[in-house]
Formats: sequence, structure tokens, C-alpha cells
Amino acid sequence: MEIIFNALIEKLSLDPEKIIKARLKLAEKYFREAQDYLGRGDSVQASEKMYKVVEECIKALAQLYNLPEYKKAIKESRWWT
Repeated sequence: MEIIFNALIEKLSLDPEKIIKARLKLAEKYFREAQDYLGRGDSVQASEKMYKVVEECIKALAQLYNLPEYKKAIKESRWWT
């Protein structure tokens, strides 16, 4: 997924706010999936989806505040945990 976001930013010169909104939409999708897994009693899958929720929110915040981690992720085309 990260490759897609970086390509959109770099190649299409999309508005950074649109990328942030897309990350938040993705986080919402993962959150709904986590809730579904919890409803089925699958806490392992739910926790993996919640990890993705937090990850996307952190990336959105890093981009919003133009943090060094965001700049490094753009430069290297990947995020480091």
C-alpha cells in the first residue's frame, strides 16, 4: 500500500491533504475489519488490524506535521518502524 501512496504523491503531484485523508479512510476500513474480527471472536486478527489502524494514523500525523520520519519515508520510498 505504501508504494501506491508514494507513487501518488510523487508522480501525480496530488495534494498532500488528499493523501492524509486517504490514509485516514484506510485506517477506518481497518478499524471496521477489526470490529468484525472481534465480533467473530478472533482477537489475533483484530489486533493485527488495529495495529494497521495505528500505523496509518501515525503516518498521517507525520505527514501533516512534516516530520523528519515522513521526509525519510518519502526519500526512501518506505517507512521504518
